[in-house]
Amino acid sequence: GRGEKILDLLQAGAELSLYQSQVKGLKEVTASTIQEAETIVSNGLQKRTTAYTGSNNRSSRSHCIINIRVSQTQITPTLD
Repeated sequence: GRGEKILDLLQAGAELSLYQSQVKGLKEVTASTIQEAETIVSNGLQKRTTAYTGSNNRSSRSHCIINIRVSQTQITPTLD
């Protein structure tokens, strides 16, 4: 883009690059409960930064994209 930085909020200091509309190198974190997922998202949001835009020194812009993949595993009880 125009000097924008893409940061992985779950990896300290990780600056990423945009490649064909995909961000490469993002950290994936597994959460087993809703509470764990909320904590992960909250920790990432606390690390967001904003900066003045080139067109307006009184406004700032910061975007956050959260990708959540949900999977379910059916546990079949074993007969002893």
